[in-house]
Amino acid sequence: MLRRGALIMFLVVCGSAAARPDAGRVLWRGDYETGTLDQWLDVQAACNGRGHTPASVGRSCASIVSSPRREGAHAARFQIRPHRAGVAEAERSEVLVSRAVTGGFEGQAWYYAWSTMFPARGNRRGFSGRFGDWNVFTDFHNIDGPCAANVNFGIDATSPSGAPASAPRVYFSLVEFAAQNCRRVVSRRKHDLGSLRLDHWYDFVLRVRWSADPEVGFVELWVDGERAVPFSLGATMHNRNGVYWKQGFYRAAYGATNTVYHDGARRGSSLAAVGLRGEPDGKEPALP
Repeated sequence: MLRRGALIMFLVVCGSAAARPDAGRVLWRGDYETGTLDQWLDVQAACNGRGHTPASVGRSCASIVSSPRREGAHAARFQIRPHRAGVAEAERSEVLVSRAVTGGFEGQAWYYAWSTMFPARGNRRGFSGRFGDWNVFTDFHNIDGPCAANVNFGIDATSPSGAPASAPRVYFSLVEFAAQNCRRVVSRRKHDLGSLRLDHWYDFVLRVRWSADPEVGFVELWVDGERAVPFSLGATMHNRNGVYWKQGFYRAAYGATNTVYHDGARRGSSLAAVGLRGEPDGKEPALP
């Protein structure tokens, strides 16, 4: 009788476990809870003593703060001061991690989550309208240096006419480059995520399979808990050499200060692992 009862209990427990969605696990955190930037491989900012100077990255700085923050005890502030003659035309304050930590290999699929906030006081004169939307705050950069990123997030500071926008907008884009020339864009799907809300913490969750094959790679995006970009096939990296994760701020030379805060970066194996309820949309295409 005891054996039978134990067997029934075992089956009930196993059945309950099987019914639950996969909880997954967090595989890496870059949430700044160490009180340093050392969870990230490199800091590309002029003030941080990592070999980057204003001549190469502009008048930029990255630092740890205790306020504002989205979670825990710390967040990171990325700031670029007004452009001056003699410094880089492409200005950045960014951190990055390796391809291995990113999980940016052909065929691998992961969930990435983080929070971002643009403070009103740190962006009093808006954003650069040069080149339209060159105000990138997160991207997954191709390993091959000049090949930029297929997957990126930014601020578009121009109106449809090309004039400076009175209300900058947040965007997500998926770019495909020519196979033999990654400086030539074949296609670009740009998703409008709405007008930028200053002093608002945006919570991003990105689901992606990394692939140079547009029939294998895919993306799906949630913003503030709501699906913002449905399951979409596309080349998520230029070639099979892989990608690495960057966050901070990267812009064309601009004569005003821009500031952004990031917090809670993590890579996980499921939606639940990175803290979002619900189920992903669409079936993953089979690997070739």
